[in-house]
Amino acid sequence: PNAGFTSAKQTKIFVNKNYKKINVEEQIKDDNSILNFYRKMINLRKK
Repeated sequence: PNAGFTSAKQTKIFVNKNYKKINVEEQIKDDNSILNFYRKMINLRKK
């Protein structure tokens, strides 16, 4: 429950119902994810 962040019955913030599909672990694997896009942009800016 609660995307693995807490064992509480309710959270104080909204947890996306698609957390099993939309999460950092999955985005790390996808070269075209928004996470990897921002990582690439940050690295480009550092150059």
